[in-house]
Amino acid sequence: MYRAVGAGPGKTITYLVDLPQPWGRDTQVTIPVDALVGDALVAAQPSMDAAVMRGVVGVAAAMVLAVGLGAWLLRR
Repeated sequence: MYRAVGAGPGKTITYLVDLPQPWGRDTQVTIPVDALVGDALVAAQPSMDAAVMRGVVGVAAAMVLAVGLGAWLLRR
């Protein structure tokens, strides 16, 4: 699925860069910063969600193990 990157309203930064012909020296390039950051966050969201879920499952497993070990020690 094609998705435009950096398209949309928001803050932009304009740079003067040297590009090859036909553009030439001191060509203005405008980069939509807000849109690029937003697109990067949208693209990274599934992997961030998966990492958070792995962390939550790890903490929950550690808590269950600690409670189980504590109960076992109390019953001894």
